[in-house]
Amino acid sequence: GQGYDPSDLETVAAELLVNAARAARTSVSLRATRSEGQVDLVVADDGPGDPFLKHRGKFPPAAELEDGRGMYIVRKLSGEVRVDSGPTGTVVRATVGLKPAPAEQVGP
Repeated sequence: GQGYDPSDLETVAAELLVNAARAARTSVSLRATRSEGQVDLVVADDGPGDPFLKHRGKFPPAAELEDGRGMYIVRKLSGEVRVDSGPTGTVVRATVGLKPAPAEQVGP
């Protein structure tokens, strides 16, 4: 079958999981669904929510700030990002396109 370069998918999943783990009270979940040429990631946490999260990462954060870097990376590497955040938690949905692996990485 077709081999894929996992780097963007791994980066997006890691950034979303780190953000959710920081915000969670007790629970973080990840669901990944593959469809033709893409993976849809849904990461949820039961944290207090952040009303500004849906805007975070739309622009590069200032160099001296750490806050917002993860969501900026997620938005740069994903085709679509949707954020729902409220007092009972946050759900982030990101669609990541699968890039074919370079020819030398494709297995038999």
